[in-house]
Amino acid sequence: MDQEGAVQFGIEIVELMKTIRLYREVIWEFVEKELEIDNMVSSSILKINRIIDAVLDQTTYVFCVSYVKHHAKTIEAAQKAVHDISCPVVAISNDVAVLPLIGELTEERAGILMETVLHKSVGLRIRELIIDLSGVPVVNSMVANALNLIGVAATFTGIRPDIARTMFSLGIDFEKYRVKGTLKNALLKSDIHVIN
Repeated sequence: MDQEGAVQFGIEIVELMKTIRLYREVIWEFVEKELEIDNMVSSSILKINRIIDAVLDQTTYVFCVSYVKHHAKTIEAAQKAVHDISCPVVAISNDVAVLPLIGELTEERAGILMETVLHKSVGLRIRELIIDLSGVPVVNSMVANALNLIGVAATFTGIRPDIARTMFSLGIDFEKYRVKGTLKNALLKSDIHVIN
């Protein structure tokens, strides 16, 4: 089994280290029996030791690199899944979708949110996205501005007074966006025909 295969089959680093130690013991037992170490010159023993250590150290290194790469991919895939779940663009009609947001919009999450929302908005061919901010403590202007670039109108709901002040201080122009007090109010608009 190669190192990549060992990682994919779930062999842990601790197991590898035990195995390497066992290999080292077995190799030295063989060397001791076959080469009569007692009669060997110390420089020859050191050369043999260097060769054995180099081979086993390289094996350990390759496995560890594979292990780190494999787990980095696993973590990346898990993070992507979490980000996809945290950006649920839900179509409620042929051209309107809702994005309920919960939690802090850090710069990293806002960037991922923007990319995900843009792709989903284009894929759904919506013309309006209702962004519910009732579960968000802090807001920035990235998503709304990006939606404008692709021709999707943003309607904001659930804006608390503290969020409104933050948006105003960021220079977000409320004139550009529709703002409704609640998601329910936005959904009651007469031009939304909910998909059956």
